[in-house]
Amino acid sequence: MSDEQNNISELMLTAIELFHYSYKFKGKTIFLSFSNPDLIPELMGDMRVLLSSHINAVIFMPSSSAISSFINKSNLKGYRFCQRLSTSNEIAADFYFCRTAWEAYQIPILIDNSNYECSNFIKRSTSLAQALGAFKFILIEEKDGLFINKQFISHTSPNELLNNLNQNIESGFSTLILKELCNFQQNSHIDVGIVRAKSGLLFQELFTHRGSGTLISSSYSNLIRPARVEDIANIQFLLSPYIRSGAILPVSDEKLLDEIKDFLVYTVNSEIVAAAKLNDFENFSELAKFCTLPRYQRKGRAKQLALAILEEAKKKGKKAVFSLSLEPAMWNFLINLGFVECSYTDLPSEWLNQYDQSRGSKAFLLEI
Repeated sequence: MSDEQNNISELMLTAIELFHYSYKFKGKTIFLSFSNPDLIPELMGDMRVLLSSHINAVIFMPSSSAISSFINKSNLKGYRFCQRLSTSNEIAADFYFCRTAWEAYQIPILIDNSNYECSNFIKRSTSLAQALGAFKFILIEEKDGLFINKQFISHTSPNELLNNLNQNIESGFSTLILKELCNFQQNSHIDVGIVRAKSGLLFQELFTHRGSGTLISSSYSNLIRPARVEDIANIQFLLSPYIRSGAILPVSDEKLLDEIKDFLVYTVNSEIVAAAKLNDFENFSELAKFCTLPRYQRKGRAKQLALAILEEAKKKGKKAVFSLSLEPAMWNFLINLGFVECSYTDLPSEWLNQYDQSRGSKAFLLEI
């Protein structure tokens, strides 16, 4: 395949991912809370994407004459915003204002018309988000997201975060605000995001599997199950970054359809976040097509999925499971599961006869 064809294929995969999310979120409400309105200009391009995707975005911010003037000037340049002063006893009027703006293909901006205090602002933000029926609440900040003991956290549950906060672990954010966000998420089941105000990061958070900031969401209904035919599109999305990097060879939808019975998937709140395939060769099984969304890595889910795959191999009476990878992180993962590096000649001849050894993958074997 030529470089031009590779570039086109990558663009198509990116487009599929974008269209998938824009369709999934079409007509839904996303609530953007700016405790510092001066950050709004950083995300103007992202706002246009939200508008073009027919997502019902709403901005909530403290009063700022400078930003209100900036918004008015932006409208003259082709942006589509409308502004309204919002008070705590006018939720019905706020809802009508937002609905009218969305019908006119505009992004409503609700301006907090109260004496600003950060924790009260967050309480008003979350109350409005719930009243407006938001599917996601995003706090726009100057920071990348949460850091627990200087380690970036891309996903956490409210219970995990509250436990850390109760131990007085440094997060870089006000404990009071984080507890308010955790309680809001637990009571409303609306996912909470913390995203840095930098052009493109809101887009990345909403329209890619990778995400950009910190996601706070409940971790209920975690389930490992056999894959189904209707999972094929989601499995392709999981595989796409691995395919682009060359870590996993491309696989067509038709081949996935033929092999879907051999996949297990890990779901969080019914969303597929990891998948893997079990290939059978003689007395061996191969752990293959192992993929996890970056946001859900390092949470033990990949290990649980791998253990489920190993259990399936045991049920089939296999004597060993092997796996190959080009990725050092995957090598360490396999070693931690008890695999040992091996030679290709230690693997079944049926597999060896059809494998392209020029890929240079390392092989690992685990007797079961």
